[in-house]
Amino acid sequence: MQKQLEEAVQFYTDALHLDSGFVSCISNRATCHLALGNAQACIDDCKSALQLLRGANREIGDGSQVLIPSGPMTPIDQEKRIQWYMKTLVRQGTAHCQLGNLEQACEDYKDALCLDPNNTMLKKDLEKIEDALRKKDGTGVENVKTY
Repeated sequence: MQKQLEEAVQFYTDALHLDSGFVSCISNRATCHLALGNAQACIDDCKSALQLLRGANREIGDGSQVLIPSGPMTPIDQEKRIQWYMKTLVRQGTAHCQLGNLEQACEDYKDALCLDPNNTMLKKDLEKIEDALRKKDGTGVENVKTY
């Protein structure tokens, strides 16, 4: 499975060399990075995808490149786009948990819950993160299992 995920990351990276604003490729690559345990790479891709999903046509990353959203995207106010945004926030929050950045993970999950307030899994995961945050002793917390 790891080999297929690594190959997928490379395919998405190759596609992004052709079209750096293709949100589906960025989002899918973030998922692969998360599954491979490359939490920071996941977060970086999630940040780019979230900016593009918000419709922010401005510089992303080191400022050397301006990304404009491309690929199939529904209008901002449609449910599918809202769900995509929410899932990207959760993915980013999960990566923050892997790195022990519980404060940021908590913020990501709260933002996701604002988009889907009746999602019981999100509520439970946010409670787990908040509990871990309360127990945090400065060394970080491992194995916060989320969504």
